[in-house]
Amino acid sequence: VNESTDERQMFKIGAQWPRIVKRKEVSGGEYLTGYLYELQNTNLILWSENFNATGSWTLGNSNITGSSTVTPCTAVTSSGITPNNSSSLHWLQQAPIVLTGAPTVFTFSAFAKKGSQNFITLQMNHTGSSFAYSFDLNNGTTGSLISGTLEPYIENYGNGWYWCGISFTGSVNSYTASLFSSTDAINSQYAGDSVTTGTYIWATHVHAYRSPVGYFKTLA
Repeated sequence: VNESTDERQMFKIGAQWPRIVKRKEVSGGEYLTGYLYELQNTNLILWSENFNATGSWTLGNSNITGSSTVTPCTAVTSSGITPNNSSSLHWLQQAPIVLTGAPTVFTFSAFAKKGSQNFITLQMNHTGSSFAYSFDLNNGTTGSLISGTLEPYIENYGNGWYWCGISFTGSVNSYTASLFSSTDAINSQYAGDSVTTGTYIWATHVHAYRSPVGYFKTLA
């Protein structure tokens, strides 16, 4: 944590290295530093940073564009959801996400930064059930509950980047994970221009248990 701005920072580390975390105590007072202990976990998303990966990610009324915008891990750059000119929803999704061990609590998260649109909506759904929440990337706050019973999270990583996540109880094994470049807190339809990036994204993650864990990059 950057104590002067209260922004979180991310660093790439090697295998078997201990991780150190600095967090503000619950009462909002001084910052405490210690070792980060987390349960063993797995990222259930495939190609967690490559949103053009064939057979893994599907686009809806949008394109994925490369970007020179640096992510919270400054060694890499982000991608952008670029809405087309259809008056509709504009999204990126992956399915199936197999939630091993359901029912239990799972968390879906991504790093996001505003482009031309101020909101991003995260959704996990299967037939007959949906968990969705919007996040305000302009003000760095939670937006609105759109569907389901869930717990939202947002954390400031500086330079306009926010870690956004939703925790929910998965009742079946197979879900679709979706990210919407949203114009408002209720994920209304709108028309883009097929050129301007609506939302910058990076580092998608689905894991068992509530709240954030360390990010695990995945390939196929």
